[in-house]
Amino acid sequence: FKALFALAWPLVLAQLAQNALFTSDVIMMGWLGPKYLAGGALATAFLNMFLIGSIGLVGVVAPMVAQALGARDLRSVQRTLRTGFWVVIVISAVLIPVVWQVKPILLALGQNPEATDLAQDFVHHAAWLFLPALGIIVLRSFLSAHGVTRPILVITIFGVFINAGLNYCFMLGNFGFPRLELKGSGTVTATVNLIMFLMMLGYIVWHRRYRRYNMFGNFFNIDWARLREIFRIGTPIGLTVMAEVGLFSAAAILMGLLGTDEVAAHAVALQITSMAFMVPLGLSMATTVRVGLAYGGGSREGIRKAGWSSIGMTFVFESITCTIFLLFPL
Repeated sequence: FKALFALAWPLVLAQLAQNALFTSDVIMMGWLGPKYLAGGALATAFLNMFLIGSIGLVGVVAPMVAQALGARDLRSVQRTLRTGFWVVIVISAVLIPVVWQVKPILLALGQNPEATDLAQDFVHHAAWLFLPALGIIVLRSFLSAHGVTRPILVITIFGVFINAGLNYCFMLGNFGFPRLELKGSGTVTATVNLIMFLMMLGYIVWHRRYRRYNMFGNFFNIDWARLREIFRIGTPIGLTVMAEVGLFSAAAILMGLLGTDEVAAHAVALQITSMAFMVPLGLSMATTVRVGLAYGGGSREGIRKAGWSSIGMTFVFESITCTIFLLFPL
């Protein structure tokens, strides 16, 4: 329990901070007006379905690295990390052209044309976040497997403030900057993810502890067997997560059939409730690492303890959250 909690709490706070990135976007979209909030809600619902599904797939890197560390196979760690970046490149090359078609897809689903135009403004500028956002997952998996989670938290919190500040300047047009509205918000979202990726990459590259892995050594020598393994294990996970997120995306689209105000109100409510999911999500990441380390070290007892500790902690937290929502409804 103690080992899991020590690893989990920075990851939980990092997930809450990551969610705060979208929360600040929603708040400032609301300042622009209901139609902008509705357009932004449709955009994020559409984009997140693909992004979070991809995160589920790429997240397989964490247990693979942890398993290799548990077995003290440092060469396998390097190969898994390098292959993880190739997986990110492949996913981005496939999905960016797909999300680029946001306007015809939303119109075919009966969405308001004005809100759809605004959604397209956001997605066309935010779509480039796939590369850095998924790259962050690879680096975060590497650090988490080593039990190093505080840099992840610090970098994510820094990203929250940068995101809010840049949105205030470029989305709203303050301090003499151009008012770019949702185009500005999309650009800021992609840019902040790139900044966080470069910060995390810089931390790993320049830290003496990790230089032995030679992260980008023989980068173009692709390990095809490991690439297939990541896709084989990760694709069912990614599709499952995508289906779960798709339920919320479908709800946003159904609200769009009712009207612009309904989409905007739904976006606010969903953003509040989504914070409750961040704690078990952070716990799941820590549990994945603990199980991977135990499996790599051949400890069945370690696997059992990590699993049950995580289930118990999640049950307690979600019981408290459920009670709060029932006693203090929106």
